[in-house]
Amino acid sequence: RAARLAEKAGFSPPPTFYGNIYVARLSMMQSLSSSKTFIQPRSITVQEIQQGGEWLLHAAQENLEYQQQFQSSQQQQQQQQQHRIDGQDGIAKKESEGFSWTQTEQELEVVITAPSDVAFQKRNVVVRYRPQSLHVSVQKQVILDLPLFERVDPDGCTWTLDSNDHGKSTSLTITMEKVEEALWPRIKN
Repeated sequence: RAARLAEKAGFSPPPTFYGNIYVARLSMMQSLSSSKTFIQPRSITVQEIQQGGEWLLHAAQENLEYQQQFQSSQQQQQQQQQHRIDGQDGIAKKESEGFSWTQTEQELEVVITAPSDVAFQKRNVVVRYRPQSLHVSVQKQVILDLPLFERVDPDGCTWTLDSNDHGKSTSLTITMEKVEEALWPRIKN
């Protein structure tokens, strides 16, 4: 009976229920003191849920409207959350310390552009990976000492030098494997 009632109330296909079922009517209420919405239980009679009952006649349309509002709200929240995550989707986030970074749930990539007075050459670049920090020096000069937001796996980290058309190394790309798969809200701790 509960599945048939759910179908008549607009749930298609109807859900499968197990055990005892409690039928209630809920109303979306707007708070007078704030912009928050809350759900308020309302009374319902047996006559309203029987075939041809007034509530049942309106339930399908009301449930559809509620589902559309809920989905729209969820999509807006997801979009807002995605816009707040730095370095995601291959869009580099520039930092004031002279580097940029991007991320996936699995990896973090840091790119350091060579300053005009520093020559990036394989023999004079030292990159030290620690579980929660990154240290880069060129010609024994520290150019980046970065405490990381979360842990990386030092054994899963690499670096490469990127060159321009004339063979001059113009940037240092550091790829680090995250210990836990997740998007970080920022790179620095």
